[in-house]
Amino acid sequence: MGNFNSGQLKRLKEIFEELEYQVIFGKGQFKSGYCIIQDKKMIVVNKYFDTDGKVETLLEIMDQIEDPKEILLSKPSMKYLHKLYERITEIKN
Repeated sequence: MGNFNSGQLKRLKEIFEELEYQVIFGKGQFKSGYCIIQDKKMIVVNKYFDTDGKVETLLEIMDQIEDPKEILLSKPSMKYLHKLYERITEIKN
């Protein structure tokens, strides 16, 4: 696809850190390509995904997180997150 770059992936990882989640790119035997350990606030994403796959997976996980993102995230982070969601929507249409 080539729609996302490593800088965008890094920024998205930083947004998860703002929410106090640790993001790890590793290997595992998870069928969905990722694993969320809620009580430890840890996310493991398949390290063999390309950059697009990692970004899309992290955005999918962001939708599942029940933390009050609007309260915990800085305004620049919320704005950036909305931009990524808009980009995903454009790509899929």
